[in-house]
Amino acid sequence: MIKKKDVILSAVCICLGAGIGYGTKSMLMEEKEQESAASEVQKQEVSEKDDSEEKTKLVDAEQKEAPERYTEPAVRYIKVMKSGSSTDIYYERLDKVKDILSDSMYETLSPEMSKEEIQAEKEQAEKADKDSITKTKITDTRYSYRWKKEGSYEVSVIYTQRITRGDFSDQERYLCRMEVTKKDKRYIITNIYEDSALSDGLY
Repeated sequence: MIKKKDVILSAVCICLGAGIGYGTKSMLMEEKEQESAASEVQKQEVSEKDDSEEKTKLVDAEQKEAPERYTEPAVRYIKVMKSGSSTDIYYERLDKVKDILSDSMYETLSPEMSKEEIQAEKEQAEKADKDSITKTKITDTRYSYRWKKEGSYEVSVIYTQRITRGDFSDQERYLCRMEVTKKDKRYIITNIYEDSALSDGLY
């Protein structure tokens, strides 16, 4: 006959065993969760590090590019837009540099003129007296540049513009500051900060 105290002792042992088993399982689950969380954090840190290294490589590559790649659009814009004749049609001149302007920059530089107004301007240009025609020519350009941010440079161009009209001739120096931004594999002008005459003695 099984004694009462033996039954009680067996029950206590079973309860303790169950408690220990549950506690061990709970600890294992917590350890797995912690390991999983630590692994995710490590993956995220590695990913962020890779992104940072890739961005650094891109910036380094841009800064090692030949300066002509991002200064050429700025110089070309000056030479095309600031040289010519007073009988030239502005729209036609602007279209010659459309490929190096962003869409928003092209819209900003485009005057609001109807087709009739453009046609009237052409007719007036054809009737212009030869002695009243003003001609401009860029005789000198110097530029400097600085890296602004990823894919973007500020290019400053100092240029000399010669003006002739009949027997009159003069020249003046100007400063034009632009933002040139990389688009696909080329650079385009996305902003013009300043285009003004220089006082004597400056630059």
